[in-house]
Amino acid sequence: MKLTLLYLAATVSLLAQVGLAVKQEDFKTSEQVAFYRRHRAFADGVGKESQLLGKSTGASQTASPYSVLQDSVHLDGHTLVASVQHGADKVPLKLNVSFLDKGIVRIRGQEADPLKARFDDTQKL
Repeated sequence: MKLTLLYLAATVSLLAQVGLAVKQEDFKTSEQVAFYRRHRAFADGVGKESQLLGKSTGASQTASPYSVLQDSVHLDGHTLVASVQHGADKVPLKLNVSFLDKGIVRIRGQEADPLKARFDDTQKL
């Protein structure tokens, strides 16, 4: 029994030292991330509306700021491709919905014309 308590105390002591060794200033907080700041207000509005309606989960009546351009929707093999636009800034986004094996669906959204191309390693899958 005493040996078990000794091991437990040693483990807790080591974990506490590791936790204190991390420099918090090397990591971003949620408020410093642009995606978080842009979408926090929308998420808060959806949550408040759900509370007012007495719903804890489920669909909300709040309209999304994004809309699909109907003329851009087409099926390319096992992939549904569409253009999505934000209501305020009108920046087009490319939406790909891929239907993979065993009922798996992959949803990807990215800028239609990015300033710098992002790394895309999905061809290996």
